[in-house]
Parts: sequence; C-alpha cells; structure tokens
Amino acid sequence: LNEQQQYQLLKNAFTHLESADRKSLEKRLNCCNFDNTTNLTANCPNSCNKKKCDLCYDVVKEPIALALKAGGGVGLFFSFTFFLAIYIARQFRNLKDPHSSGDSFL
Repeated sequence: LNEQQQYQLLKNAFTHLESADRKSLEKRLNCCNFDNTTNLTANCPNSCNKKKCDLCYDVVKEPIALALKAGGGVGLFFSFTFFLAIYIARQFRNLKDPHSSGDSFL
C-alpha cells in the first residue's frame, strides 16, 4: 500500500468507529481527531484539553507503515521458501528409495 492508500484505509476505519471506541482510542494514543485541525478540543479527551495534542493520523502513521513493511517481508520470506520447497520436491520426486525392494514401485 502506498501512503495515500494507507491514509484512506485508516480514515475509513476511524470514521466508522463507534463514538465510545473513538474516544477510547484518542485517550489511549493521546491524540485528537483524525485529520480535522479546525476544532481540535471540541471532542478530545480531557488530557488533550490541557495541552495541544497531535492528530491521530500523525500518531499512527509511522507504526502502521512499519507493520506493513514487516508483514510484507514475512510474506516474501515464506513465499520464496514455498517455491524452494516445490523446486526440491520436483527434483527428487522420482528418486528411488534405496531401502525398498528393487521389484516394486510402491
């Protein structure tokens, strides 16, 4: 996902949250609103009214990008491992078992 797609995804998730969940998230992250800078203190947690809080998008932008990069790296690792396993299985699929009798194929 590029930065614009991440922004849209996070904005949609934030706007579809219940009011109580949104307030809990803002309180936990010590942020206010997603990207609306016009009225920061109107519906912010009490901790934000004493000092200026960051926007929630600015707070979660870096950790989300890091998590997506890490998830992509893990996915690439396992996909290449899977292709390596397929290659090895194909190479050795017709190899005869030395412990079996020479007359049988099974």
